[in-house]
Amino acid sequence: MDALRKLSSEQTKPQRLVARMLRGEIDPANDDFFIVALEETKRAAEQKEQLIARLQAQMDKLQAEIDAEQQAQADLQRTYGEQLKAIQRYQKTGEIADCIIPKCEEAERKAEAEARRDERDAVDLEPPEGWERSSVRADDEFVYVTFRKRRSNGAPTEVRSRVIDAVERFRGLEAKQRRERLQLWNRLGRYVTMPIAANGP
Repeated sequence: MDALRKLSSEQTKPQRLVARMLRGEIDPANDDFFIVALEETKRAAEQKEQLIARLQAQMDKLQAEIDAEQQAQADLQRTYGEQLKAIQRYQKTGEIADCIIPKCEEAERKAEAEARRDERDAVDLEPPEGWERSSVRADDEFVYVTFRKRRSNGAPTEVRSRVIDAVERFRGLEAKQRRERLQLWNRLGRYVTMPIAANGP
């Protein structure tokens, strides 16, 4: 349990250090703000790795969709040939096959779109005070009405300027102090090589 607490403490140390930097409580003699920058880069690299994995999954999904559409295209080409044969049979026998009966899908989609538009236009809902109605849409089952309200602008954050102020305190360290600090942090294993993904550069 003690080891777990220590690990949790080490994992949250950069965040605690940032909080103290923003409060102006940085201590150049003991604090290591470099670990914050390293942690930021490490986290950003991990996020890129996750993004690459998601994009790869999307590529795999797209390829599967392309394969399915190519198969559908081939099926349509076969259907077209069957329709031509069915027309010839009709000329000879008078038989009308199902495959040559128009589906009128485009006209059906147009009628459905018009019905949705009429339902949207019929919506008469007033937004609450201070809000405005931004959009109305409909699907096969429901009509959706969206209200929106502009967020109140709070005071601008001063995170970056506070970090710069904290870092400036480290510029005043003597060369001996700088060497001692870096040697100590290195002994503590703060600066390690960040692992690179196998498919990385």
